Amino acid sequence: MVRSKWMILACSVAIVFVVMIMVIWGESMLKKTDLIDKDNEKQVVNVNPNTSEDDKGKAEKEAVELPPVPDGMQRTAYQNPILKRDAPDPSGIVNGNDGYYYMITTQSRYYSSLKKLPILRSQNLVDWEYAGEVLPEIPSWLHTDELNVWAPDFVEHDGKYYVYYSGKSRPNDRNEDFGIGVAVADHPLGPYVDKGEPIVIGPSFATIDPFIFKDDDGTRYMYWGSAEEPILVQKLSEDGMSLEGEPVEVLDVERYKPYERLLEAPWVVKRNDAYYLFVSGDNCCGAHANYAVIVAKSDSPLGPFKKYWEIDEDYTPLLEENEDFNAPGHNSIITDESGQEWILYHAFDRNNPHLGRTLMIDKVEWVDGWPVVNKGNGPTANLQQDGPITKLPKSTAE
Repeated sequence: MVRSKWMILACSVAIVFVVMIMVIWGESMLKKTDLIDKDNEKQVVNVNPNTSEDDKGKAEKEAVELPPVPDGMQRTAYQNPILKRDAPDPSGIVNGNDGYYYMITTQSRYYSSLKKLPILRSQNLVDWEYAGEVLPEIPSWLHTDELNVWAPDFVEHDGKYYVYYSGKSRPNDRNEDFGIGVAVADHPLGPYVDKGEPIVIGPSFATIDPFIFKDDDGTRYMYWGSAEEPILVQKLSEDGMSLEGEPVEVLDVERYKPYERLLEAPWVVKRNDAYYLFVSGDNCCGAHANYAVIVAKSDSPLGPFKKYWEIDEDYTPLLEENEDFNAPGHNSIITDESGQEWILYHAFDRNNPHLGRTLMIDKVEWVDGWPVVNKGNGPTANLQQDGPITKLPKSTAE
Protein backbone atom coordinates (compact mmCIF):
# COMPACT_ATOMS: atom_id res chain seq x y z
CA MET A 1 0.00 0.00 0.00
CA VAL A 2 2.82 2.40 0.90
CA ARG A 3 4.62 1.60 -2.34
CA SER A 4 1.43 2.21 -4.31
CA LYS A 5 0.95 5.63 -2.66
CA TRP A 6 4.52 6.62 -3.51
CA MET A 7 3.93 5.60 -7.15
CA ILE A 8 0.80 7.73 -7.32
CA LEU A 9 2.63 10.69 -5.79
CA ALA A 10 5.51 10.32 -8.26
CA CYS A 11 3.10 10.24 -11.21
CA SER A 12 1.33 13.36 -9.93
CA VAL A 13 4.62 15.25 -9.64
CA ALA A 14 5.55 14.17 -13.17
CA ILE A 15 2.23 15.39 -14.54
CA VAL A 16 2.61 18.77 -12.81
CA PHE A 17 6.14 19.06 -14.21
CA VAL A 18 4.94 18.35 -17.79
CA VAL A 19 2.14 20.89 -17.46
CA MET A 20 4.59 23.55 -16.25
CA ILE A 21 6.89 22.83 -19.20
CA MET A 22 3.96 23.20 -21.64
CA VAL A 23 2.87 26.51 -20.07
CA ILE A 24 6.41 27.92 -20.28
CA TRP A 25 6.72 26.74 -23.90
CA GLY A 26 3.32 28.24 -24.77
CA GLU A 27 4.26 31.63 -23.29
CA SER A 28 7.46 31.65 -25.31
CA MET A 29 5.51 30.95 -28.49
CA LEU A 30 3.09 33.79 -27.70
CA LYS A 31 6.03 36.12 -27.35
CA LYS A 32 7.18 35.03 -30.79
CA THR A 33 3.78 35.58 -32.37
CA ASP A 34 2.99 38.89 -30.63
CA LEU A 35 6.17 40.76 -31.37
CA ILE A 36 6.81 44.31 -30.19
CA ASP A 37 9.02 46.76 -32.05
CA LYS A 38 10.83 48.36 -29.12
CA ASP A 39 12.13 51.23 -31.26
CA ASN A 40 8.71 52.31 -32.46
CA GLU A 41 6.51 50.80 -29.71
CA LYS A 42 4.31 49.20 -32.37
CA GLN A 43 2.73 45.81 -31.85
CA VAL A 44 2.58 43.31 -34.70
CA VAL A 45 -0.05 40.70 -33.97
CA ASN A 46 0.11 37.07 -35.09
CA VAL A 47 3.42 37.15 -36.90
CA ASN A 48 4.15 33.74 -38.36
CA PRO A 49 7.51 32.54 -36.96
CA ASN A 50 8.17 30.91 -40.35
CA THR A 51 7.74 34.18 -42.27
CA SER A 52 10.79 34.96 -44.40
CA GLU A 53 12.71 38.20 -44.10
CA ASP A 54 11.53 39.15 -47.62
CA ASP A 55 7.91 38.72 -46.59
CA LYS A 56 8.45 40.80 -43.46
CA GLY A 57 10.07 43.54 -45.50
CA LYS A 58 7.17 43.54 -47.95
CA ALA A 59 4.66 43.84 -45.11
CA GLU A 60 6.61 46.75 -43.64
CA LYS A 61 6.64 48.54 -47.00
CA GLU A 62 2.89 48.05 -47.37
CA ALA A 63 2.24 49.60 -43.94
CA VAL A 64 1.42 53.24 -44.61
CA GLU A 65 1.36 56.01 -42.07
CA LEU A 66 -1.92 57.78 -42.78
CA PRO A 67 -2.44 61.46 -41.98
CA PRO A 68 -4.82 62.19 -39.11
CA VAL A 69 -8.51 62.55 -39.86
CA PRO A 70 -10.06 65.97 -39.03
CA ASP A 71 -12.51 66.18 -36.15
CA GLY A 72 -15.99 65.09 -37.11
CA MET A 73 -14.67 63.03 -40.03
CA GLN A 74 -13.98 59.35 -40.65
CA ARG A 75 -11.69 57.41 -42.99
CA THR A 76 -13.12 54.12 -44.25
CA ALA A 77 -10.87 51.36 -45.55
CA TYR A 78 -12.20 49.41 -48.52
CA GLN A 79 -11.63 46.31 -50.59
CA ASN A 80 -13.06 45.85 -54.06
CA PRO A 81 -15.72 45.08 -54.91
CA ILE A 82 -17.37 47.34 -52.36
CA LEU A 83 -20.82 46.00 -53.30
CA LYS A 84 -20.78 42.30 -54.18
CA ARG A 85 -23.80 42.28 -56.45
CA ASP A 86 -24.93 43.63 -59.80
CA ALA A 87 -24.73 47.46 -59.63
CA PRO A 88 -23.94 48.63 -63.17
CA ASP A 89 -23.25 52.16 -64.40
CA PRO A 90 -22.95 54.00 -61.07
CA SER A 91 -24.11 57.61 -61.26
CA GLY A 92 -22.51 60.56 -59.59
CA ILE A 93 -22.92 61.00 -55.83
CA VAL A 94 -25.44 63.38 -54.27
CA ASN A 95 -25.15 64.48 -50.63
CA GLY A 96 -28.65 64.37 -49.19
CA ASN A 97 -27.72 66.55 -46.19
CA ASP A 98 -29.37 63.90 -44.05
CA GLY A 99 -26.25 61.94 -43.18
CA TYR A 100 -26.32 59.90 -46.39
CA TYR A 101 -24.67 59.97 -49.79
CA TYR A 102 -26.89 58.75 -52.62
CA MET A 103 -26.20 57.04 -55.92
CA ILE A 104 -28.32 55.48 -58.68
CA THR A 105 -27.50 52.58 -61.00
CA THR A 106 -28.89 50.80 -64.03
CA GLN A 107 -31.97 48.66 -63.42
CA SER A 108 -31.24 45.55 -61.33
CA ARG A 109 -33.03 43.02 -59.16
CA TYR A 110 -33.44 43.58 -55.43
CA TYR A 111 -35.65 41.44 -53.21
CA SER A 112 -36.66 39.28 -56.19
CA SER A 113 -38.05 42.14 -58.27
CA LEU A 114 -36.66 44.38 -60.98
CA LYS A 115 -35.98 47.85 -59.64
CA LYS A 116 -36.10 50.56 -62.26
CA LEU A 117 -33.09 52.75 -61.43
CA PRO A 118 -32.28 51.54 -57.89
CA ILE A 119 -31.31 54.20 -55.34
CA LEU A 120 -28.38 53.24 -53.10
CA ARG A 121 -27.20 55.11 -50.04
CA SER A 122 -24.10 55.14 -47.84
CA GLN A 123 -22.69 57.01 -44.86
CA ASN A 124 -19.05 56.55 -45.88
CA LEU A 125 -18.92 56.03 -49.70
CA VAL A 126 -17.87 52.40 -49.14
CA ASP A 127 -20.78 50.53 -47.53
CA TRP A 128 -23.88 50.80 -49.70
CA GLU A 129 -27.46 49.65 -49.23
CA TYR A 130 -30.61 49.61 -51.31
CA ALA A 131 -32.97 52.47 -50.38
CA GLY A 132 -35.58 52.77 -53.15
CA GLU A 133 -36.14 53.21 -56.88
CA VAL A 134 -36.60 56.22 -59.13
CA LEU A 135 -39.32 54.83 -61.40
CA PRO A 136 -41.76 52.56 -59.53
CA GLU A 137 -44.25 53.55 -62.24
CA ILE A 138 -43.13 53.30 -65.86
CA PRO A 139 -43.19 56.67 -67.69
CA SER A 140 -45.53 56.77 -70.67
CA TRP A 141 -42.79 57.21 -73.27
CA LEU A 142 -40.94 54.00 -72.34
CA HIS A 143 -41.42 50.64 -74.03
CA THR A 144 -43.28 48.40 -71.58
CA ASP A 145 -42.72 45.05 -73.35
CA GLU A 146 -38.94 45.60 -73.59
CA LEU A 147 -38.35 47.63 -70.46
CA ASN A 148 -34.81 48.96 -70.25
CA VAL A 149 -33.76 51.92 -68.11
CA TRP A 150 -30.09 52.34 -67.49
CA ALA A 151 -26.96 54.51 -67.27
CA PRO A 152 -28.34 57.32 -65.07
CA ASP A 153 -26.75 60.58 -64.01
CA PHE A 154 -27.79 62.08 -60.68
CA VAL A 155 -27.43 65.79 -59.89
CA GLU A 156 -28.69 68.40 -57.44
CA HIS A 157 -29.65 71.82 -58.78
CA ASP A 158 -31.31 74.66 -56.89
CA GLY A 159 -32.49 72.37 -54.11
CA LYS A 160 -34.04 69.75 -56.41
CA TYR A 161 -32.74 66.34 -57.45
CA TYR A 162 -32.61 65.37 -61.12
CA VAL A 163 -32.13 61.89 -62.55
CA TYR A 164 -31.23 61.73 -66.24
CA TYR A 165 -31.52 58.22 -67.63
CA SER A 166 -31.44 56.14 -70.81
CA GLY A 167 -34.49 54.23 -71.98
CA LYS A 168 -35.94 52.26 -74.86
CA SER A 169 -38.84 54.15 -76.43
CA ARG A 170 -42.30 52.92 -77.32
CA PRO A 171 -42.67 52.07 -81.01
CA ASN A 172 -43.30 55.20 -83.08
CA ASP A 173 -43.60 56.19 -86.74
CA ARG A 174 -40.23 58.01 -86.63
CA ASN A 175 -38.23 54.83 -85.94
CA GLU A 176 -36.72 56.49 -82.88
CA ASP A 177 -35.81 53.67 -80.53
CA PHE A 178 -33.80 55.16 -77.68
CA GLY A 179 -33.95 58.35 -75.69
CA ILE A 180 -32.86 60.18 -72.58
CA GLY A 181 -35.47 61.03 -69.96
CA VAL A 182 -35.44 63.10 -66.80
CA ALA A 183 -37.26 62.80 -63.47
CA VAL A 184 -37.23 65.35 -60.61
CA ALA A 185 -37.79 65.17 -56.84
CA ASP A 186 -37.40 67.27 -53.70
CA HIS A 187 -35.39 64.55 -51.93
CA PRO A 188 -32.90 61.95 -53.20
CA LEU A 189 -35.33 59.17 -52.28
CA GLY A 190 -38.19 60.79 -54.19
CA PRO A 191 -40.96 60.54 -55.07
CA TYR A 192 -39.83 61.43 -58.59
CA VAL A 193 -41.98 63.06 -61.24
CA ASP A 194 -40.99 62.14 -64.78
CA LYS A 195 -41.19 64.71 -67.57
CA GLY A 196 -43.32 62.24 -69.54
CA GLU A 197 -41.25 62.49 -72.72
CA PRO A 198 -37.56 62.25 -73.57
CA ILE A 199 -35.46 65.41 -73.73
CA VAL A 200 -33.63 63.88 -76.71
CA ILE A 201 -34.41 60.79 -78.79
CA GLY A 202 -32.74 59.00 -81.69
CA PRO A 203 -32.86 56.01 -84.04
CA SER A 204 -30.22 53.90 -82.27
CA PHE A 205 -28.62 53.35 -78.89
CA ALA A 206 -26.27 56.22 -79.67
CA THR A 207 -28.81 58.29 -77.71
CA ILE A 208 -27.93 56.95 -74.26
CA ASP A 209 -25.57 57.53 -71.31
CA PRO A 210 -26.29 61.13 -70.25
CA PHE A 211 -23.91 63.18 -68.11
CA ILE A 212 -24.52 66.72 -66.81
CA PHE A 213 -21.52 69.04 -66.44
CA LYS A 214 -21.63 72.47 -64.81
CA ASP A 215 -18.86 74.87 -65.83
CA ASP A 216 -17.38 77.59 -63.63
CA ASP A 217 -19.62 80.24 -65.22
CA GLY A 218 -22.75 78.29 -64.29
CA THR A 219 -23.46 77.03 -67.82
CA ARG A 220 -24.62 73.43 -67.82
CA TYR A 221 -24.14 70.90 -70.59
CA MET A 222 -25.37 67.40 -71.30
CA TYR A 223 -22.99 64.87 -72.86
CA TRP A 224 -24.13 61.53 -74.27
CA GLY A 225 -23.31 58.87 -76.87
CA SER A 226 -22.57 55.25 -77.82
CA ALA A 227 -23.16 52.82 -80.76
CA GLU A 228 -19.94 53.57 -82.68
CA GLU A 229 -21.05 57.19 -83.04
CA PRO A 230 -19.31 60.34 -81.75
CA ILE A 231 -19.81 61.61 -78.22
CA LEU A 232 -22.12 64.65 -78.32
CA VAL A 233 -22.64 67.68 -76.09
CA GLN A 234 -25.43 70.25 -75.97
CA LYS A 235 -26.34 73.11 -73.67
CA LEU A 236 -28.87 72.29 -70.96
CA SER A 237 -31.72 74.67 -70.20
CA GLU A 238 -31.82 76.58 -66.92
CA ASP A 239 -34.58 74.36 -65.52
CA GLY A 240 -32.72 71.22 -66.61
CA MET A 241 -35.71 69.83 -68.49
CA SER A 242 -34.67 70.43 -72.10
CA LEU A 243 -31.73 71.14 -74.40
CA GLU A 244 -30.87 74.38 -76.17
CA GLY A 245 -29.15 74.98 -79.48
CA GLU A 246 -27.65 72.14 -81.51
CA PRO A 247 -25.54 69.15 -80.46
CA VAL A 248 -21.78 69.32 -81.04
CA GLU A 249 -19.53 66.33 -81.76
CA VAL A 250 -16.66 66.36 -79.26
CA LEU A 251 -15.03 62.93 -79.60
CA ASP A 252 -14.86 60.47 -82.50
CA VAL A 253 -14.34 56.71 -82.34
CA GLU A 254 -11.20 55.16 -83.80
CA ARG A 255 -12.24 51.58 -84.53
CA TYR A 256 -8.67 50.35 -85.02
CA LYS A 257 -7.59 51.46 -81.55
CA PRO A 258 -7.93 49.27 -78.44
CA TYR A 259 -11.26 49.75 -76.66
CA GLU A 260 -12.48 52.28 -79.24
CA ARG A 261 -14.79 50.36 -81.53
CA LEU A 262 -17.51 51.94 -79.40
CA LEU A 263 -17.20 54.79 -76.89
CA GLU A 264 -19.83 55.66 -74.30
CA ALA A 265 -20.45 56.73 -70.68
CA PRO A 266 -18.96 60.26 -70.87
CA TRP A 267 -17.88 62.06 -67.71
CA VAL A 268 -16.14 65.46 -67.63
CA VAL A 269 -13.83 66.95 -64.99
CA LYS A 270 -12.28 70.42 -65.12
CA ARG A 271 -8.78 70.77 -63.66
CA ASN A 272 -6.36 73.68 -64.03
CA ASP A 273 -8.34 75.21 -66.94
CA ALA A 274 -8.31 71.91 -68.84
CA TYR A 275 -11.34 69.68 -69.45
CA TYR A 276 -10.90 65.92 -69.12
CA LEU A 277 -13.42 63.62 -70.80
CA PHE A 278 -13.60 60.08 -69.40
CA VAL A 279 -15.24 57.50 -71.69
CA SER A 280 -15.55 53.70 -71.70
CA GLY A 281 -15.33 51.22 -74.56
CA ASP A 282 -15.94 49.01 -76.30
CA ASN A 283 -17.99 46.08 -74.99
CA CYS A 284 -19.30 46.27 -71.43
CA CYS A 285 -20.95 42.94 -71.03
CA GLY A 286 -21.31 39.27 -71.84
CA ALA A 287 -18.84 36.46 -72.36
CA HIS A 288 -16.64 38.61 -74.56
CA ALA A 289 -16.66 41.76 -72.43
CA ASN A 290 -13.78 44.04 -73.40
CA TYR A 291 -14.13 47.30 -71.51
CA ALA A 292 -11.82 49.99 -70.21
CA VAL A 293 -11.79 53.67 -69.27
CA ILE A 294 -9.82 56.06 -71.46
CA VAL A 295 -9.32 59.81 -71.12
CA ALA A 296 -9.29 62.72 -73.59
CA LYS A 297 -8.41 66.37 -73.00
CA SER A 298 -9.54 69.79 -74.29
CA ASP A 299 -9.37 73.48 -73.44
CA SER A 300 -13.15 73.84 -73.92
CA PRO A 301 -16.21 71.90 -72.73
CA LEU A 302 -17.35 71.92 -76.37
CA GLY A 303 -14.17 70.20 -77.52
CA PRO A 304 -12.68 68.98 -79.64
CA PHE A 305 -11.12 66.52 -77.20
CA LYS A 306 -7.84 64.81 -77.97
CA LYS A 307 -7.37 61.28 -76.65
CA TYR A 308 -4.52 60.32 -74.38
CA TRP A 309 -2.56 58.60 -77.18
CA GLU A 310 -2.79 61.70 -79.37
CA ILE A 311 -1.10 63.81 -76.69
CA ASP A 312 1.14 61.49 -74.70
CA GLU A 313 2.17 58.16 -76.20
CA ASP A 314 3.43 56.96 -72.82
CA TYR A 315 0.00 57.29 -71.21
CA THR A 316 -2.24 54.22 -71.18
CA PRO A 317 -5.95 53.59 -70.54
CA LEU A 318 -6.92 54.81 -67.08
CA LEU A 319 -8.53 51.50 -66.10
CA GLU A 320 -8.36 48.15 -67.84
CA GLU A 321 -8.54 44.49 -66.92
CA ASN A 322 -6.09 42.69 -64.65
CA GLU A 323 -5.85 39.24 -63.08
CA ASP A 324 -8.56 40.02 -60.52
CA PHE A 325 -11.19 42.00 -62.45
CA ASN A 326 -12.43 42.17 -66.02
CA ALA A 327 -14.12 44.91 -68.04
CA PRO A 328 -13.87 47.85 -65.61
CA GLY A 329 -15.70 50.94 -66.78
CA HIS A 330 -18.69 53.28 -66.97
CA ASN A 331 -17.25 55.51 -64.30
CA SER A 332 -18.16 58.56 -62.32
CA ILE A 333 -15.69 60.81 -60.53
CA ILE A 334 -16.56 61.86 -56.99
CA THR A 335 -14.82 63.98 -54.35
CA ASP A 336 -14.71 63.12 -50.65
CA GLU A 337 -14.84 65.60 -47.78
CA SER A 338 -11.05 66.09 -47.87
CA GLY A 339 -11.06 67.07 -51.55
CA GLN A 340 -9.62 63.74 -52.72
CA GLU A 341 -11.06 62.45 -56.00
CA TRP A 342 -12.28 58.86 -56.38
CA ILE A 343 -13.45 56.87 -59.37
CA LEU A 344 -16.63 54.82 -59.01
CA TYR A 345 -17.17 52.16 -61.68
CA HIS A 346 -18.31 48.62 -62.27
CA ALA A 347 -16.32 45.48 -63.12
CA PHE A 348 -16.64 41.71 -63.26
CA ASP A 349 -14.95 39.85 -60.40
CA ARG A 350 -13.05 37.01 -62.12
CA ASN A 351 -13.54 34.79 -59.06
CA ASN A 352 -17.29 35.50 -58.91
CA PRO A 353 -18.50 36.44 -62.41
CA HIS A 354 -22.03 35.32 -61.51
CA LEU A 355 -22.37 38.44 -59.33
CA GLY A 356 -22.64 40.63 -62.43
CA ARG A 357 -21.09 44.07 -62.75
CA THR A 358 -20.04 44.73 -59.17
CA LEU A 359 -19.50 48.18 -57.66
CA MET A 360 -15.88 49.37 -57.37
CA ILE A 361 -14.01 52.41 -56.06
CA ASP A 362 -10.40 53.57 -56.31
CA LYS A 363 -8.35 56.68 -55.65
CA VAL A 364 -7.56 59.07 -58.51
CA GLU A 365 -4.10 60.63 -58.51
CA TRP A 366 -2.81 63.20 -60.99
CA VAL A 367 0.61 62.73 -62.58
CA ASP A 368 2.05 65.02 -65.26
CA GLY A 369 -1.37 66.43 -66.07
CA TRP A 370 -3.19 63.07 -66.38
CA PRO A 371 -5.33 61.03 -63.97
CA VAL A 372 -3.83 57.75 -62.74
CA VAL A 373 -5.47 54.86 -60.85
CA ASN A 374 -3.45 52.23 -58.95
CA LYS A 375 -0.27 53.21 -60.82
CA GLY A 376 -1.82 51.96 -64.05
CA ASN A 377 -2.28 48.40 -62.78
CA GLY A 378 -6.05 48.22 -63.08
CA PRO A 379 -8.54 47.87 -60.21
CA THR A 380 -7.20 47.29 -56.70
CA ALA A 381 -8.02 43.95 -55.10
CA ASN A 382 -6.30 44.13 -51.71
CA LEU A 383 -7.53 45.98 -48.64
CA GLN A 384 -6.92 49.72 -49.05
CA GLN A 385 -6.50 51.43 -45.68
CA ASP A 386 -6.39 54.93 -47.16
CA GLY A 387 -10.08 55.09 -48.03
CA PRO A 388 -12.49 57.99 -48.53
CA ILE A 389 -12.88 60.63 -45.83
CA THR A 390 -16.48 61.50 -45.01
CA LYS A 391 -18.44 63.16 -42.25
CA LEU A 392 -19.18 61.03 -39.22
CA PRO A 393 -22.82 59.95 -39.01
CA LYS A 394 -24.71 62.40 -36.83
CA SER A 395 -25.31 59.94 -33.99
CA THR A 396 -21.61 59.07 -33.88
CA ALA A 397 -20.41 62.65 -34.17
CA GLU A 398 -22.62 63.73 -31.29
